[in-house]
Order: sequence, then structure tokens, then C-alpha cells
Amino acid sequence: LREEFGLTEIEYEYFKNTVILGVFLHDLGKCSQHFQEMVYLNSEGLSPEDKNKIQKDWNSHNKKQMLRHEVISAILALTPELQPWLEKLEKYCLFTAIFSAMGHHLKLGLGADGKPNNMIADIQDGTGSELRLFTHHEDFKRVLKMAVKYLGLTDPPEKLPKEVWHKEELEEAIALLRDKCTDFSRNLTEDRYRFIAVVKALV
Repeated sequence: LREEFGLTEIEYEYFKNTVILGVFLHDLGKCSQHFQEMVYLNSEGLSPEDKNKIQKDWNSHNKKQMLRHEVISAILALTPELQPWLEKLEKYCLFTAIFSAMGHHLKLGLGADGKPNNMIADIQDGTGSELRLFTHHEDFKRVLKMAVKYLGLTDPPEKLPKEVWHKEELEEAIALLRDKCTDFSRNLTEDRYRFIAVVKALV
């Protein structure tokens, strides 16, 4: 692939680690309570009581997610708890991995009406004032340990990103994400754009 797309100057380990990191990040945001409600409501085997409870929770924010999971993935990657840990990885590009994770479903930069806007994401109206991310759940911790196995990172940090995020905090995190992505993209060369495109296709 490096030869086919003219990326031979990019070292193989750098290329590989960036792709694996993108894969690791792209579903991290599925720890969102809203995403989990949506999944469980479409699952078989729930007791009527559990399904009624989850349905009530889902209805409480108008059957919509406050934020898509890939945006939450990027927000989590830039938290003070996870970013320093991820940056211990050698030979990789964090923001190429983040771009690839966010662009995986081709929904980035679309407003609530489905039309392009100048924002990475909009928080949808009627989705409540806060969002719970199950970042302290054992399943989330197990996912972090996959990065240890497949990327050779050190053990995950003991202190993990907080679970309850207020709407205003998420808006600030989206603005920070936009600014950092803008800074990263300012000096990209044609080769770098091509590298991002190939990594995104592989993720």
C-alpha cells in the first residue's frame, strides 16, 4: 500500500501503528449511555422490565443521541487522562488516527439537519443537559488493555476520564477538538493528505 500510494517515505511501523490506533479509537465512544441504550433496545434477550426501563431512558432524550460515538471517541482521546498515555506510543500520528476514527462513518461536519456546517458536530436539541460515558466500566477498561496488547502501550492510567459530562463541557470539548484539528491540518502536505486518506480507508 505504501508503494501503491506513493507513501514509501513513511516508515512501516509508523504507518501500522497509526492504522491500529485509528481502529482502537474509532469505537471508544460507544461507551456513551445514549449509544448503549440504542443498542440494547435492538437486542434480544432483555427482560420486559429492563427493556421498559431502557425505553423510558431513551424516550427521555427524544430517542436521539446527544453526540455520535466517533466524536466522543476523539474527545476521549484528547482528555488529560488518556492523551498523555496514548502519546507514549512510538512512531505514530495521533491526529491522523483521530481524523480516521471521526471520519469512519462519513457523518463529520454535518448539522442536525444532515447538511454540512462548519462544526465538527452539533449537540442535538432535546437530548438533555448531560451525558454519561461509561469510562469506569470494566468493559471500557478491557478495551483500553487492548491497546497494551496490540500497540505495546504501558498499562492504562488508573485515573480515567470522568463519566458524567454536562452539555456545556461537551461543547467546550468539541471546540477544543476543532481547534486542535485545524492547527494540525494547517501545514499538511499532499503526501500527508494522502496518508490520512489511506489510513481512514483502512480504519
